[in-house]
Amino acid sequence: MFCSNCGKEIKNDSKFCSGCGKSVNNNNSTNTNEVSKSIQNTINNTNNTNTINNINSSSKGINSSHVIIIVLLLVVVVLLAVFLLLFGPIKQNKVNNSRTIMMYISGNDLESKASIVSSDLLSIDPSKIDLEKTNVLIYVGGTKSWHNDYISSDENAIFLLKSDGFQKIETYSKNNMGDYTQFKNYLNYVYDNYKADSMDLILYDHGGAIDGAVYDEFTGDNLSLIELKQAFKESKFNSNNKLDTVLFRTCLNGTLEVANILAPYAEYMIASEEVTYGSSTSNVLSFLNNVVVSDDSVTYGKKFINRYSDQMDEIDPFETITKTYSIIDLSKIDKVNKALSEFSSELKPKDNYALIARTRSNLFQYASSSTSIYDMVDLYTLSDKLSILSNDKATKLKNSINDAVVYNWGNSDESKGLSVYFPFKADNVYKTRFLTIYKRLGYNSEYYNFISSINNIQNSSSQYAYSFNLDQNKIEVNTKKNKKEFSIELTDDQVKNFARASYLIFKKESDEYYTPIYGGRDAVLDGKTLKSNITDNLFLVYDPSDNSTEYILAFQDKKKGQYTISAVLQNYGSELSDFDVRAANLIVQVDDKNNIKLSQILPTLKDDEEIVQGLTLNLEDYKTIQFSKFQYKVLDDQGNFTLDWKGNPTLHLWEITDKSGLSEKSFEFRRGSLDDDKGEYYCVFMITDIKNNTVYSKLVKIDS
Repeated sequence: MFCSNCGKEIKNDSKFCSGCGKSVNNNNSTNTNEVSKSIQNTINNTNNTNTINNINSSSKGINSSHVIIIVLLLVVVVLLAVFLLLFGPIKQNKVNNSRTIMMYISGNDLESKASIVSSDLLSIDPSKIDLEKTNVLIYVGGTKSWHNDYISSDENAIFLLKSDGFQKIETYSKNNMGDYTQFKNYLNYVYDNYKADSMDLILYDHGGAIDGAVYDEFTGDNLSLIELKQAFKESKFNSNNKLDTVLFRTCLNGTLEVANILAPYAEYMIASEEVTYGSSTSNVLSFLNNVVVSDDSVTYGKKFINRYSDQMDEIDPFETITKTYSIIDLSKIDKVNKALSEFSSELKPKDNYALIARTRSNLFQYASSSTSIYDMVDLYTLSDKLSILSNDKATKLKNSINDAVVYNWGNSDESKGLSVYFPFKADNVYKTRFLTIYKRLGYNSEYYNFISSINNIQNSSSQYAYSFNLDQNKIEVNTKKNKKEFSIELTDDQVKNFARASYLIFKKESDEYYTPIYGGRDAVLDGKTLKSNITDNLFLVYDPSDNSTEYILAFQDKKKGQYTISAVLQNYGSELSDFDVRAANLIVQVDDKNNIKLSQILPTLKDDEEIVQGLTLNLEDYKTIQFSKFQYKVLDDQGNFTLDWKGNPTLHLWEITDKSGLSEKSFEFRRGSLDDDKGEYYCVFMITDIKNNTVYSKLVKIDS
């Protein structure tokens, strides 16, 4: 028998314990505190394979109390093992008494051309931050021109936020911000000098999805995913000493590939699947004014996303831009990888290429408004659309994504918080480059084999290489009351190889020249009939000064109920005085009641320079707007439609000027119909097949 108080073995008929002197209860029960202590010791040694052996060997003899204890221990060990298998390691609620927020900022053209970074840094108010417990550091460089009085483009430097603003604490020679050693050295510097209970990292610049992030304006170099991986590997952050969060104030870095890079070194990733936006009159880093030391990682991430949401309400009040941001629990990424591997192995590209390619062709692709090189799509939506090929594996993958994405914000139903690389629409030079990167990363061989197989089939001369011969198809144009529709009948083989279609409307100006006036992506394949309705979809611009109207080229995005119209803006305001002229896309929103609103202005090109990614413009900053009408030769020598538009286009500028600055009162948009004008109009279908080849129908007259 054992004493219930001290555990000393005593005679069965003893009234008092010889060890502690306490009265003995002879009911043979075991002290629950001792059982709990034994169980806790066993839990703490679950990795020791000798635990049970040690228990057995330490016993001189086994009685009923020993048996009960051993059984309880075994039950706890089994339950703990099952729990860990199902749910992974238990995350401890960390107590934060100090916090370090470090930013790695290459201002790039976001700063030199638009002063966005300076506006953001200015919004950080040291009086609202507990600087005794919070360190805010920035490492800056890679920028040709800064729009503040404390950062120089001739050097790299580290600044620390003080009560009177950012103060320089370290100065370095001007170095490439796209060099991973710069990034690694900064991580280690902060770790050595400003280690805190909570360690947060912000990467600020352009982002390029599978291409990496943070581009140096002087060299054009950036931190590739391979370099990011190497920098973290050589840093002092590791699986036992992780960053709390890594926040990407960049475009397109909310990807599975980036999450895989960070998982061994950080607890959470905060990033956007889509292009992110900013302007010199708004800010997002002011979210730091609301961060307190005790905030956990998810709360910290939500505060950033809420501020970004407020900023986008200022920039894009009519929801014309696709917006995303999510918080990813990086401890769950291994499960996503495993589920993706299992799902990928079920897809069988050779047997299911047509279905897979058609699905991929119609998925929303991030950054598609500016470029198609990145080929990023939402992973959840991809698996959902292909679930017909393996419903169980798709469900498992979707569940793992939902588990990893602890918070998802945005205005797109197709964006669930985590994107993935799926090469399809980019040129082969980019696909070859990015597939090579994917293979080198080595995170998911099954998925890599899947996308490689799709790419190989797409580029091969296999059975899927059937070519549309639209000269054999007859376009029918139907005119009914209040409706104009043109359609084309496809063959059985063309239907099998069809992926998507759009169309263009032209106005004939002369025997050779045509003016494009409308483009739509709402062509619908109904059985074998490809058709589109163009009733009242055209756009006119109205000048109230002389009551004149003119058709202008507009491209429709039916899903968003918006149109894109090209224009030329002149005379920047004082903040953008470096430019006199800017080509831009005007985003026009149309609601259910057919009300029209100019809601967004996005820059395109200026003097052959690349656009400032993520920049939006304000109409009030300009004095003049010009809507351009181009007349082209759109037929080749055989009379077939071609995008190789021959001859010099005839340029007509229709100019609206308001000396006090442009406003919506200076002009207005109106909807139009082909019935409004007695001109000659023609249509052409642009059809894309399942290998992403685009062909064009004949140019056919639309009867009035």
